[in-house]
Amino acid sequence: MFKLSVITDEVSQDVNRVLTFSKDFGLEGLELRSIEETPVEKISLTQARRLKSLFDGEGFAICSIASPVFKCRWDSATEIQTHLEYLKHLVELAHIWETPLIRVFTFWRESVTGGVQAAVEKFLPAVPIADAAGVFLGVENEDSTFVGSGAELTEFLGLVQHLRVKAIWDPQNAFYRTRGTETAVEGYRAVKPWLAHVHVKDAQLDPQTGEPVAAELGKGAIDWTAQLKALKSDSYTGFLSLETHWREVPLDEKILNQPGGAAFSDKGEMASRICMKNLKQMLKELT
Repeated sequence: MFKLSVITDEVSQDVNRVLTFSKDFGLEGLELRSIEETPVEKISLTQARRLKSLFDGEGFAICSIASPVFKCRWDSATEIQTHLEYLKHLVELAHIWETPLIRVFTFWRESVTGGVQAAVEKFLPAVPIADAAGVFLGVENEDSTFVGSGAELTEFLGLVQHLRVKAIWDPQNAFYRTRGTETAVEGYRAVKPWLAHVHVKDAQLDPQTGEPVAAELGKGAIDWTAQLKALKSDSYTGFLSLETHWREVPLDEKILNQPGGAAFSDKGEMASRICMKNLKQMLKELT
């Protein structure tokens, strides 16, 4: 059925702790965002080869590169060019790691003017880079960026219309964007034609502020049981990648929007163990 992975910095910056966690839960893959205090876009080719050897030795595939590409301002040509250079380097890492998927975004929401077509036009220069390299760009819906919900991701991908551009579906991010008015299954159904990868985390509305906050997986407002049933019914065979985000002491919103490094990973392992255990129980009950 599903293959399980974890975004490594949700556990630790220490590769050995990540490997121990992954063996404990019988994972098949790992998704890299930051490791050894290095953001993925700044990992050297030498470091990438060493990590590949370590992961291969334990039998773990690198299922996706969780890059920050286009978490930048739409109205800054300089920032966009920097992120295109990141992408060129990440393509090299993808070849070393033998992973077909690089996660990308759709610019900081508040910086975009002119609507979805305007966002697409500035996104399009990334497509020939991926096409020439034979990799896929996985556009993730993310509340802080222009595309936050399943409906928005569908509209965006419908305009891009390229075989190398896929969807990374994140129900929690859609919950943040819509405050739950778009259910996980509704968003999933919208993006299904492009689906390449799924991120797993939970959220709820803060009873005091009414704002969304991260929650322990299975204890929040997202109907993960229904989402998993829908994926199973549709014979999804890709990865479910745990992106915990929840901590017993909540993380600052700025860190959640640009995760990585020790400040983000602190206390992540305990929270990720709880959430991975919950996920495996939900999958057990599903069968």
